[in-house]
Amino acid sequence: MSVFDDLRNGTAYDIRNEDYLREAHGEMKRCRRICWQINQTDPDDRDAIITLECELFCGTLPERTFLTPPFQVDVACCLKLGRCEYSSWRNDRRECDYRYWFGSNS
Repeated sequence: MSVFDDLRNGTAYDIRNEDYLREAHGEMKRCRRICWQINQTDPDDRDAIITLECELFCGTLPERTFLTPPFQVDVACCLKLGRCEYSSWRNDRRECDYRYWFGSNS
């Protein structure tokens, strides 16, 4: 079980815990790098942006879903996006436990 699974199940973590540091900070570093790449990409190069967004969301980017850069996601492995959703930085987010949902949850 991962640190993120434990957090979703209500387990408290000391943020100095070695497992937490490795998993959470590793995910944050991965997301920072990919978000930086997305935000540096020509905004008209949708194919490149979609490819990077798929990488950011670990291959779980639903069909016809697109986030408009610039944006920053700290923990993409805990974020779920709805199918056929468009989001920009102005859209609201819904929070549920340690997961964030954008758009419809379908």
